[in-house]
Amino acid sequence: MENDLLPMEEAAHVLGISKPTLYRLVSQGAVHGLKAGKQWRFRREDLNAYLEQIPTPVPPAPPGIIATEIAFFAGELQHIRQEPPDDSGSSGDVNSLFDLLIRNALATGASDIHLEPAAGGLRLRYRVDGLLHIIRQMPAALRESLIATIKEHAQMNPTERRQPQDGRIRYDFGAKEFELRVSCIPTVDGETVVARITDRSQVLIGLDRLGLSPEDRARLDDWRQQPNGLVVVTGPAGSGRSTLIYSLLLAANGPGKKLLTVEDPVELRLDGVSQIPVGRRAGLSFAQGLRAALRQDPDILYVGEVPDADTARLIHEAASLGSLAMAALPAGRAADVPMWMIDRGVEPFLVSSYLAGVVTVRLLRRVCTECREPVPVSAGTPAFEHLCQLSADGGFVVSEGTVFYRGRGCSTCRGSGYKGRTGLFELMPFSPELGSAVLGGAAPDEIEAIAVAAGMKTLLADGMRKAAEGVTTLDEIMRVVTVA
Repeated sequence: MENDLLPMEEAAHVLGISKPTLYRLVSQGAVHGLKAGKQWRFRREDLNAYLEQIPTPVPPAPPGIIATEIAFFAGELQHIRQEPPDDSGSSGDVNSLFDLLIRNALATGASDIHLEPAAGGLRLRYRVDGLLHIIRQMPAALRESLIATIKEHAQMNPTERRQPQDGRIRYDFGAKEFELRVSCIPTVDGETVVARITDRSQVLIGLDRLGLSPEDRARLDDWRQQPNGLVVVTGPAGSGRSTLIYSLLLAANGPGKKLLTVEDPVELRLDGVSQIPVGRRAGLSFAQGLRAALRQDPDILYVGEVPDADTARLIHEAASLGSLAMAALPAGRAADVPMWMIDRGVEPFLVSSYLAGVVTVRLLRRVCTECREPVPVSAGTPAFEHLCQLSADGGFVVSEGTVFYRGRGCSTCRGSGYKGRTGLFELMPFSPELGSAVLGGAAPDEIEAIAVAAGMKTLLADGMRKAAEGVTTLDEIMRVVTVA
């Protein structure tokens, strides 16, 4: 049998790969090997089995097509940045095209890059200020080569087309460092790739630049300085939730504090913060990670998700044991959080005793200041009067004669009428009166009414305040906030 076993070098030669690649395939379980002392040995039938099931190589893209796409993106980049052309695409290969595609997305201010099979080609879209925009329809002959290049940069297997893959790319652009979280999944029409762009300088911007009102900023400062309790941040994916949480952690961090986070995945590395990765890849659940974190004597503990009853109970336990706990939830509004916790098995007395406050956050587009113009509003129309009444019920009264604005559309905002985004907030301090309401089984609407009477402003009210200040438009508020 010993004579039938091949050493590492010979096995790599049979597979046509390098020894480091073979090591990686063995660690991933893709190639079966046998350990003989400190040496690896391989059976020829195991190598043949791998060769039979590996995907076919990626076909190269025609040079003429690559050159055309490079010329397009180089021209776009020159137009966006108003700079003379550089030599980014001088090598003329797919890597140069990949580089220009990423640079264009960053220069445009995109938060996500989407590459999708469509109409016999490859459709490229950027998400800018929350909305997707079609950028380019590229030829089908480029599809496999470009996607394989993205996979290589993201440390994925470029020839694996049958299974979903995730990876990361670090990218320097100008004086900034970006991280791209890449997801690739197979569809019936071919693979689709999405890259979520994280700009460290934009995530860690500090609480002053989020769009908080002075009173809401003061409340957040008060909550983060408490020695214990639970602060919950709610909002769907892409709502600005992570930016708010990381800004809170940044503001609370210091040499006298022990900060821990439990995340899946760790979205951004924070200096001075112990960040624990959990999830399938880490082989650790949120509850397991949270239990371990509680033994680390934390002053502040953040949990990126509350997926089950165990985690919900543990985060309240952390708040009761002398830590300031923070948690992210997908709940729709602040008033939904107490019932959300109770539905997951947390005792009402724990919620009423340790919940310090809830922040609900959304992102909305700013009206472009270059083409902003007053918009006539019919004060007597039922739709506008209804909006004003809901705003008043939510804590902000629209003054008579308030001027609202819209963006006409110009070259600065690429015709959209909007440029940049700001936060929309709903902060609910958890008062003794709210605690009594929770113990009494109050519904979310009743909890919201009590909170508004105590000074909370709803998402809609905060949106109407920003529209009245000329920050955004009425149309944008209607798009972002659910209006009953």
